[in-house]
Amino acid sequence: MDSEHGGIEHGNFVWAVTAKWNNTSGGIPVLSNAIFVEKIPEYTRLVGNYPNPFNPDTNIQFWLKEDNFVSLKIYNSRGQKVRTLLSADMKAGNHTIAFDGKDDAGRILSSGLYFSHLKTGKYHRTLKMILSK
Repeated sequence: MDSEHGGIEHGNFVWAVTAKWNNTSGGIPVLSNAIFVEKIPEYTRLVGNYPNPFNPDTNIQFWLKEDNFVSLKIYNSRGQKVRTLLSADMKAGNHTIAFDGKDDAGRILSSGLYFSHLKTGKYHRTLKMILSK
């Protein structure tokens, strides 16, 4: 957080450094590369997938308020797990995971209703997805 310049917590930043010797004025500033500091979400949420309906792939977005272990799985309309997309420790922030419309064995899934299920800490949520061919 940049408390010197108004409490800026997130956004695009460039740092400038000017070298000065013997307390003399002048000097040429050297700029850093632009750095984007992401805003940490205020709460954890499974946002959903886009596009929906999808064919053959989609992106599933979720927010994490804090670092945590995350499980993201896909289930068919009979409640059977067809794919584990994520099972790992994740940093707080906004995340997007690609889903290619295939099961854990790499087989292409048929058209139909599927569910993305996110579980992290005490939070868990399931959302509908439609694979339309």
